[in-house]
Amino acid sequence: MESVLSRLARQPGRHLVTQSRWGQLSAGILAIVIGCGLISLPGTIFLSRLIELLFRTAKPTSAPIMLVSAALCVVAVTLVDSLLHLSSFTLPPEDHRHSMIVGVMAGCGIVFAILWPDITAYFATVLIAVVAVTIGVLDIFIQIRDRKELKQPALTLLSAFVLVGIGIFTMIRVFVGAVIILAAVGVGLVIRGIVLIMNALRRKKADHNIESRQADRFAA
Repeated sequence: MESVLSRLARQPGRHLVTQSRWGQLSAGILAIVIGCGLISLPGTIFLSRLIELLFRTAKPTSAPIMLVSAALCVVAVTLVDSLLHLSSFTLPPEDHRHSMIVGVMAGCGIVFAILWPDITAYFATVLIAVVAVTIGVLDIFIQIRDRKELKQPALTLLSAFVLVGIGIFTMIRVFVGAVIILAAVGVGLVIRGIVLIMNALRRKKADHNIESRQADRFAA
C-alpha cells in the first residue's frame, strides 16, 4: 500500500519530458527562471497590492497581480485534477480529452485572473488550501487503516499532518499562504530544472561517446 501523496507524485502523464537534449536543456532553464520568479516576486507583488488597496490607489487590474493570480489558478487546477485522478471521476491522463478539459479549466482560471485578479487570487489560494487539507486527511485515514502494511508510517503520517496544518494556516492567513504556496512551487520548479539540465548534459556525453565509438569503428 502507498499513501495519497505518493500516488499523486507518480501519476502517469504528469511529467511530460521531451527526449531531445536541447529540449530538456531549454525546459530546464525555463523552469529555473520561472521557479526563481515564483520564489522572489509574489511576496513583493502582494505587499505592494495590499498597500495600494489600503490607500485606495489600486487599479482594478494590474499586470503583476494578474500573473500571480494566474499562477495560483494553474496550481489550483493541477491539484484538483490530481486529486480527482485518484478516483474514477476523470478521464485517464493519456486521453486527449483529459488534456482538453484541464486546458479549458486552466484557461478559464487565467481569464478570471485577468478580469478579477484580487478575487481570483483569494479563491484560488483557498481552493489550494482545501485540496491540501483533503489530501492530508485522506493520507491520515490511509495511514491509520493500513498502518501494518505501509513503509515508514510515522514519517508519512507526519507529512500528512504538516500538509493539513499548512492548509488550515493558508485558510486563516491567505496572503502569507499564497506566498508560501508559490514559493514551494518555485522551489519544485528549480529542482526540476536542475534535474532536466543534468539529464541533458548526461545525454550529450552519452551521444558523444556513441559518436566516438562509431568513428573508431569506421576508422578500423
